[in-house]
Amino acid sequence: MSIPAAFLRPGRIGRLELANRLVRAATSETMATADGKSTDSDMANESALYTPAGTHTVTNLGGPVDGVLIEFKAAAPGTATLPASRAGMTLNVLAQGPRAIAYKTTAAPTFSEPAGTKHDFDQVVIALGPSQMSLSIDGKPAKTSWARGEAQFVGRGVAHEAKNTSGKAVDMMIVAIK
Repeated sequence: MSIPAAFLRPGRIGRLELANRLVRAATSETMATADGKSTDSDMANESALYTPAGTHTVTNLGGPVDGVLIEFKAAAPGTATLPASRAGMTLNVLAQGPRAIAYKTTAAPTFSEPAGTKHDFDQVVIALGPSQMSLSIDGKPAKTSWARGEAQFVGRGVAHEAKNTSGKAVDMMIVAIK
């Protein structure tokens, strides 16, 4: 496979310069770095990939990409301790880097975090399918119905309440950010 010259321009895709990123997608891609090296990656559905900061360009080798891109803009990683387990929730690590961990989670039918729950890390919660999961952040009305790909941000130290209201296990992706 040859990479079009337009994709080999260091650090840019069009006018966008990319930084650290964490991606969930079902695709194949080629990443080229400024030194001319390239790598191919096949990503399964509901997977994640951590790519460290650096000048690079990417081209999608497959069809349309259904993904979530999270860029970390802070100069240095945070120092929060990320969870190894959570009550009522199964955590499976999909990708890990110095700034975050992406988990595929399964919330048991009885999963709940009471009002006022706080964590010392940021979270991006992403629905992996239609589900009934109640999430109220900072006293605002709860999001109770989710479609695949919908996401919510829960900031570090922000009070929230979460409860599986479906009566069955619910799969989500959570990116926990130090």
